[in-house]
Amino acid sequence: MSTGFRPDRFEPRTTTATIAVNLNGYGGSSMSLTFRSLLLLIAVILFVLAAVGIDVAGISLVALGLACFAGSFVVPETALGSRR
Repeated sequence: MSTGFRPDRFEPRTTTATIAVNLNGYGGSSMSLTFRSLLLLIAVILFVLAAVGIDVAGISLVALGLACFAGSFVVPETALGSRR
């Protein structure tokens, strides 16, 4: 009894090409940029800049990041552009 490789039982793994096809919209879900996601992205960028130690003329980047983070929960989930 052999426990070696059997080609008839081979299950291919997800490849980079499969992932690229799913990200291009052929079989995957589409993603839209919203005001909320834009504010969260800006907040993350501000937090990273503050962590690195960049100073912007006495403006607190952490406070701006927190304001963007809090603002992301206030704005409606509206897409920035219309998709056709």
